Amino acid sequence: MRWCSPPRWPKRAPAWRRSRWQREDQILRLVADGLGNREIAEQLHLSRYTVESHVKRIYRKLAVSSRTMAVRMARSRGVIG
Repeated sequence: MRWCSPPRWPKRAPAWRRSRWQREDQILRLVADGLGNREIAEQLHLSRYTVESHVKRIYRKLAVSSRTMAVRMARSRGVIG
């Protein structure tokens, strides 16, 4: 799924899928705030490797290869403010 507008999930999406999308959105906002993977992991009580996995998934969805590009693309598409 590529984010062309703010991420939304179908009403029938399983709870685990909605949860993952919400987590990715949360992590993307923290990336935009300038936090690194370790800082995000500490704040959200996750493994650093879990955060890295979410960040990679965000990169694929936005078709980018860096944090800066991810934030820029997400802002231009209205995914984050």
